[in-house]
Amino acid sequence: MKYAIPLLIFACAAHGQSVVLEGAISSLSLQDIVAAPGGGVYAADADNDAVWFIKEGETPVAIVTSLGTGMGQQLEDPWALIVDGNLLYIAGRASDNVFSYNIDTQEIIEVIGPAGNGMGVFTRAPEELAVDSEGDLLVMGDDSDNVIRLEGTTITEEIFIMGYEFIDVEVDLADNVLVSVSNDSIMVPEWGIYRINDSQGTVEIIDEMGDGVFTPASLFEQIAISPDGRIFVIVLGEQIVEINSDGFVVDIFDDPAFDPVFDLVVTNNTIVSFVSIVPSSPLSVTVWSVDRATKDFTEIVDESGSQTGGPVQISANLTGDETGRVYFSSRPRGAVWRIDDPVGQLFVDGFEALLAR
Repeated sequence: MKYAIPLLIFACAAHGQSVVLEGAISSLSLQDIVAAPGGGVYAADADNDAVWFIKEGETPVAIVTSLGTGMGQQLEDPWALIVDGNLLYIAGRASDNVFSYNIDTQEIIEVIGPAGNGMGVFTRAPEELAVDSEGDLLVMGDDSDNVIRLEGTTITEEIFIMGYEFIDVEVDLADNVLVSVSNDSIMVPEWGIYRINDSQGTVEIIDEMGDGVFTPASLFEQIAISPDGRIFVIVLGEQIVEINSDGFVVDIFDDPAFDPVFDLVVTNNTIVSFVSIVPSSPLSVTVWSVDRATKDFTEIVDESGSQTGGPVQISANLTGDETGRVYFSSRPRGAVWRIDDPVGQLFVDGFEALLAR
């Protein structure tokens, strides 16, 4: 999940009046969180088709709901969020659309709808968002197997389509679009990271095959870009691998204690934090950090959840802000925590009271 500046870990402006949701809130499903300018986070809640603004010490506000766009468009199953300046982009997975929310004015616009641009280019089940240096929005459609580039509300390019399963999309510091893909429906699985160079119009695979680390069966998942432009990727759900712009392995961060790796984000050039799913009943999540220089691992949140008042059950998402703070959420618990430093304090924010209202 993701803030619009370069970050790596493995999970304010004025806001209008709270949007009233019909009936009591009986459950929450936080699919994604992203740091908000000025502190706090935005959270995509699929159970209630809503996007919340959450900040410590304040009542959570539903800034967007399925019926709250004011233009008749539906927002269903909000899945991915990204902030670019004063704009919050929201992907509706079930409604096949993406909205922009102006943080300053609270204006919301559907930037791409189910019909796309009317010329046969559209997104289906958008699950990942990215923004390039020009402010163009990249939308990854899981069911449409493509990445759409949007300038405002205009589709300028369908930059990638090969019939693969798309996993993640990011933009590196050179403005290349990086897409991790898989295709396990054929006899020999094909996975990889593809780089789309906008200025040269080229598409190339940049993973390093057959070197004993990456093979044609290597599954590349979430990608993260560090502030100094380094590329990190989860491989086979077991390792965090740093690669250079040509796909060659620079370093590997691996420890049996955090298998499998679920999410990542980088907030500085020394510490990597990530989420690991612990195979217990019910499934719970641990949060770790690793020093990039020494490869020392620190468990920030353990399986018991002693730091968070109980186990952080699957699924969790992470995001970081420009100050280096890390936020992570628990989908079934409907809670958000903040980590001020790799071994720092956490807070539980807001949603317990909403569940009880």
